[in-house]
Amino acid sequence: GLDRARRRGDLDRFETEANKFFEVVREGYQQRVRQSPDRWRVIDAGKLMGDVELQIKTALDQWLRDDCG
Repeated sequence: GLDRARRRGDLDRFETEANKFFEVVREGYQQRVRQSPDRWRVIDAGKLMGDVELQIKTALDQWLRDDCG
């Protein structure tokens, strides 16, 4: 996902951070996923944009079905 943002250009404040920053943030989220896997969904942003969108749509559809259905 970060590579895609960098190719897009015109980076924001977060996108200009060093890779170490993103590693620390990612690990923080991964820890949350390990602690409460039923509350979190992991989206692989390294895939093609259409695949990322499908992962998001699938996760949202499931959440809406489970929590709002």
